[in-house]
Amino acid sequence: MTDINNNNEVPDEPEEELAECMNCQCEYPLDDMNEIEPARDYGHGRSALVCDDCNDESMSCHSCGRWVHSNHTVWVDQHEHNLCETCSDRETHYCGDCDERHYDDDGCPRETRHVRSYSYKPDPIFFTANADEKLPKHLQTFTGFELEMEATECDRSDGAELANSLFGKWTYLKEDGSLSHGFEMVSHPLGYKFARDEFPWQNLKELSALGMRSANTRTCGLHVHINRNIFDSSPSTMYRFMSMFYRNAEQWKRIAGRSESTYAEWSEYELEQMANYAKHYRGHEHNQRRYVAINLQNRNTLELRFFKGTLRPATFIARIEAAHAVAHYAYATRNNVSIKSAHDWERFREWTVTNKYTHFDTYATEKGV
Repeated sequence: MTDINNNNEVPDEPEEELAECMNCQCEYPLDDMNEIEPARDYGHGRSALVCDDCNDESMSCHSCGRWVHSNHTVWVDQHEHNLCETCSDRETHYCGDCDERHYDDDGCPRETRHVRSYSYKPDPIFFTANADEKLPKHLQTFTGFELEMEATECDRSDGAELANSLFGKWTYLKEDGSLSHGFEMVSHPLGYKFARDEFPWQNLKELSALGMRSANTRTCGLHVHINRNIFDSSPSTMYRFMSMFYRNAEQWKRIAGRSESTYAEWSEYELEQMANYAKHYRGHEHNQRRYVAINLQNRNTLELRFFKGTLRPATFIARIEAAHAVAHYAYATRNNVSIKSAHDWERFREWTVTNKYTHFDTYATEKGV
């Protein structure tokens, strides 16, 4: 017998509880929904509810936890994750070397063994020859280089693997945001005699043969660092070092292989400030911009930024040797050549010939300076 209330009315049946599918946003009876744990925790007591249709063809985004149709997910192979298209665009990049997508912080697994992040900076290892160690302390110059190169005719991963196998004992590889599809090879400090006689710079030919390029690009440079402490006891030597470059800019542009660069300006202001920099050098006075021909902002080195990149061994070693030659000349002439004449190009060239800076002399003569 049907129950009748005091008003002689039949009570309404309870409404069926509905829930929204997290994928298609349609409402269905709660009892017919599929409760599935999402890839990402939504918080206490909340899980993903999807309808039968979506359950069969949907996946949960590992980043945002949203359920989307499998046709609109991206598989990130390195971590075995599915991402929705929105999260994929925001968090990953496509790698042409391995035809996969990777999280932005990870890079390609074929390369991360060799190419480090831009911020990577290991403790320096000083490489010297026996002859370096016999030099007077004030002439124990060390250069380090940053050689940028692009993988224009080969896979970047192949270039990185070869560079590491050829030079990994003395250098490491880093990312560089100014490059299109390459990396920079950064050396540990190299003594003058070691760089000249023992560093295997002839191996650069193998990188060129593979398809790596440095000179014939719009992006690559060669930055040469020299140890700062050799100038600590002599502001005059510091001034003479800078003067040899800034007062002979045209000669150095020919040796550098490029006339101007926004990354290494031959600034008139820097020329005017040389005496001030030298006078306050012990207090680490430095220029306000690093993108000038000689950057003084590094704690332990001066950086010559104006050279164009190269994989030609003779050009490479000549430019490395040039940094040592100018430093040694600046010190050697501090007592017998007036500071006004210290930058005389012909005197400097005669001195380098006499003192057998052969690689530099040969290259400078080839360039007509």
